[in-house]
Amino acid sequence: MSGIQVGFLIFTFASPLLLWVLSRRLESPRFARGICGFFAAALIAAYIGTLIIRMRDAGFDLLNILPMHLCDWALFATVVALLLRRQLCFELAYFWGLAGTVQALITPAIDTTTAWRVLGFFVIHSVIPAGVLWLMFEFRFRPQRGAYLRVLLWSEVYLVAALLVNAVTGANYGFLTERPSTRSLLDFFSDTRWLHVLQINLTGLLFFWLLDLPWQFARRRQNAMRL
Repeated sequence: MSGIQVGFLIFTFASPLLLWVLSRRLESPRFARGICGFFAAALIAAYIGTLIIRMRDAGFDLLNILPMHLCDWALFATVVALLLRRQLCFELAYFWGLAGTVQALITPAIDTTTAWRVLGFFVIHSVIPAGVLWLMFEFRFRPQRGAYLRVLLWSEVYLVAALLVNAVTGANYGFLTERPSTRSLLDFFSDTRWLHVLQINLTGLLFFWLLDLPWQFARRRQNAMRL
């Protein structure tokens, strides 16, 4: 792991907790909302900055500039959850961010050495899960009953949309056409395309189920205590 990667991994998991401790001391709703705004602004700025640099380097290329990676959709969901505190957007950010974006942070698929694009990649893939954890600590957001099915539905919507865009443009959004050149979990998947897509889909659903499992137990325990 590079130094920048380790630094952003520490920031991802440490900053929400430290900010929450500080927020408990300040007891300031304005401070809590300000952190939401800061995280949202960082995501928007990193996304736009990365897009501008990508267009400067490669021009208006549909293979690279469309917001069709799952982390792009997770970014938009996280921004809305941070700014508007919408439950569905939080759930999408929770499952997509913690199942997919964190994995991308651990095994980054970066196809450039341009410093600003590398920085933008790590900011996006760090602040998404950090924002999710902040909402969980400060605002006590939790996946509600039926969250798994809702995220499953939206994930299938994303999958179909990405496959259609890839078919039309010849792109590799979601790494559904081929695995990235860098090492990742996808290295263990089949080279046969339909099986590759199926394995990605089923693996994602498995991670979502594991992320939902603690909250299923918590809800059952709460229901048992009420009886």
